[in-house]
Amino acid sequence: MEAGPRLEVDCQLQFSEFYHALRWDAWRRFWWLYCTLIIGAFGFGMVHVFHSISVSSFNAFEAILYTVGFPALLGGVFYYSVYRFAQQQFRTGSGFREQRHYIFFEEGVETSTSVSSGRSAWTLLYKVFETRESFFFFGSMASFTILPKRTLETEDRVQLLRNLIRQNVGAKAKLLK
Repeated sequence: MEAGPRLEVDCQLQFSEFYHALRWDAWRRFWWLYCTLIIGAFGFGMVHVFHSISVSSFNAFEAILYTVGFPALLGGVFYYSVYRFAQQQFRTGSGFREQRHYIFFEEGVETSTSVSSGRSAWTLLYKVFETRESFFFFGSMASFTILPKRTLETEDRVQLLRNLIRQNVGAKAKLLK
């Protein structure tokens, strides 16, 4: 096979890892929308409170409901919708639950499961992100592969993967160290 650094990893994704990845990605892509809607809901509540004060019909329950309750409910709906989406995807997509074998080397990445295998060059990656828990390999803006760090087992292996990514992906990689 190829000369140079090489890292082999076996990975079976757990639901909690999948859910955290989707939550991270939803926040990364839509943080501005979430913030705008929650701040807007709070602003609407404040307008209602000021209006009720000006017409001498102030009600503390309504004030709390509009300024705290609705924005909190909206945040909860966002959080829950990502959770339900993750549950549905993980339950119906057998590829998410399947054991995968990865081989990272200078020329690219090989991946295999019990039913498929493939090889990709590093240049096919749109971006690579590292979080405290995982690496995310984006093939496009909307699709990514998750590699939990727990599967790498040691900090030396994590650092080897970082080095391979840094060397082959360059500025398209956002790594922690």
